[in-house]
Amino acid sequence: MRRMRTAKVGIDYSRDKANICVLFGAKRYDECFANTPTSGPELLKWLKDTTGSKRFDIVFEPTGRYSELLSEYLWLQKNVRMYQVNPEQVSHYQKSIDLRNQTDVKAGYALSRYAVERSDILKEWSPKTHVHKELRDIQMLMRSTNKRIVALKCQLKCGIRFRYVEEEIQEELKRLEEQKERWLDVATKIIKSDESLTKDLELLDSIPGIAERTAVLLLCFIDFRSFRTSRALAAFLGLTVRKKESGTSVKDKERLCKKGTKHIRAGLFCPIWSSLRGIPELQQFYDRLTAAGKHAHLAQAACMRKVVTIAWSLIRDQRPFDPNYTNPHFKPI
Repeated sequence: MRRMRTAKVGIDYSRDKANICVLFGAKRYDECFANTPTSGPELLKWLKDTTGSKRFDIVFEPTGRYSELLSEYLWLQKNVRMYQVNPEQVSHYQKSIDLRNQTDVKAGYALSRYAVERSDILKEWSPKTHVHKELRDIQMLMRSTNKRIVALKCQLKCGIRFRYVEEEIQEELKRLEEQKERWLDVATKIIKSDESLTKDLELLDSIPGIAERTAVLLLCFIDFRSFRTSRALAAFLGLTVRKKESGTSVKDKERLCKKGTKHIRAGLFCPIWSSLRGIPELQQFYDRLTAAGKHAHLAQAACMRKVVTIAWSLIRDQRPFDPNYTNPHFKPI
């Protein structure tokens, strides 16, 4: 039986347009469509008519909510596989194939080339559920509120002389803190409306030092099931260590990469100290790192990563925290 050939497609999304680049055989096809759900049937018909193929591997970058309009329609189609890729990785890949100009057409071409080389090893994308979309929107409110709270607290420390201005800032701070608590309540209700997320909340709450509020924040900011490994999750949160060594002359200090979302790191700062008291092994791990000469902040970040890894494993295995649990796959050296 003859095997059906697959066309590799790259889509570069913007607010109003979707630039399409298709590589099939030795040919390249470029087109631009409006970034609306109604363009889906037209785009799919163009793909089939232009290439003659019936199978498509489509690679795209996350561009906020813009990338969801067409992608959700294409994901529902038969013989279409969707892959969402890390923009930073694609940026480095674009440089590696010597694409010096940054345009929408070039970006679409780079994504299609990326699909040709790596679609076999990429994880297929699926749209967020309605509940996760609601949590994402609440997360946006929380981030903007936290930024404003930090800004106002910094203003209070700058030596304000006018009493009226200080009172206005204090009043706004109080209002924002009340809003933050109200939005946490809304997020908790959303999570408890979903059976699987309710179970996840209970599992996270079983970790010493992680109270319900922190567990709600974690579920708002992290879709634990979307990560294949705990290392991928740690990299997403910016909790991996960055090294720079070359020969004997270049050896920088180990630093956190800090490329992930800082809001989770900030939210875990206080619960980590509670976890250190509640999990003796974690306290021993922290003491061992500091005794080895590691900076306290680096040791704390390592403990954060341990807690996040524990959270990820609990949700993966659907089991509550057990201080006596041993990994059956662990093989000591």
